[in-house]
Amino acid sequence: SFSGLKTAVLRLTKEGTFKFTEMETRDLAAAFQAAVIAVIVAKTVKALRVNNLKTLVAGGGVLANEVLRAALAVECQKLGVEFFSPPSSLSTDNAAGIALSAFFLPNPTPWLAVKAEANLPLAVRDSVRYSRVLHRDN
Repeated sequence: SFSGLKTAVLRLTKEGTFKFTEMETRDLAAAFQAAVIAVIVAKTVKALRVNNLKTLVAGGGVLANEVLRAALAVECQKLGVEFFSPPSSLSTDNAAGIALSAFFLPNPTPWLAVKAEANLPLAVRDSVRYSRVLHRDN
């Protein structure tokens, strides 16, 4: 997560410690984006190499960033790795992945009966596993 870095940049620009011109603000945003993309791409490439992977499937809101998507595609091409990602219009959050998981459940819950819960497990086995981890005798 880059939440600490995002918070630092936000505070730097919003608290008034420094007065940025519009061009400086744009430069800061571009530098932030470049730094985050460099880290994500480097870690992804390392994981692909270490695990000798030949395919990368990536999604979620972060892949709505076209610069990141292009950088991953270039690096995958260099490595001979197939790169798959949904179009940006479907990369706004992880809802598609959650919906796909729900589709494969043996006894899905009707949509109108679903109650919103931020930490809802994907399957019963996940609930049991997390319960064991949380209640492990040490």
